[in-house]
Amino acid sequence: MASDLARGGRRWAGAVTVAAASRSSCGAVARGGTSRTLLPHRVRAATADQTLYIEAGVLTMRALTIWQPWATLIVLGNKPVENRDWPVPAAVMGERVAIHGGRTWDDEGARALETFRKRLALPEDLPLHPGPQYPLGAIVGTARVVASVVEHPSPWFHGRFGHVMQQPLVFATPIFCKGDRGYWVLSPELEEQVNALERRIRQRSTDS
Repeated sequence: MASDLARGGRRWAGAVTVAAASRSSCGAVARGGTSRTLLPHRVRAATADQTLYIEAGVLTMRALTIWQPWATLIVLGNKPVENRDWPVPAAVMGERVAIHGGRTWDDEGARALETFRKRLALPEDLPLHPGPQYPLGAIVGTARVVASVVEHPSPWFHGRFGHVMQQPLVFATPIFCKGDRGYWVLSPELEEQVNALERRIRQRSTDS
């Protein structure tokens, strides 16, 4: 299967971010800002205002933009590994991140998923076509980044680096916003929305 997946290329295997996504990401990311020594490789530089939030402990969550259907499959718990050409930054390791579905639907990848549905243990009733279950341009949930690997037993892994995701939470109501490349910083408003949805999910789980 690995050779078949490789034939399709990393473009459809969830290994790249949305190239067409706006670089102004939800009002949270800009090219200027704080010294890059504070933010490791592939963690986007924050603006001066965001640096104050980070240092005050108010702004801590980052997000990762991923093509659909891969983003939703992560928060549903089906896809435990996100493939990238770079390792997990130290600032992100062990942290919960928002999973942002980009504006691109990976049609070729979705067709491959249908072919390998059983191999990947995807439910038979899980749709693999564009629709409301796969919001474009929206935060669809969260997950905790627990490891950066170059080998992994999961059939979802094909390298170069695997960002291992655990404890996924899927949002019934997506948060629509722009994305960016790498792990980008959420604005205070977006982070509060994400936290509120997480609290709601955990409360429902406790009540049940």
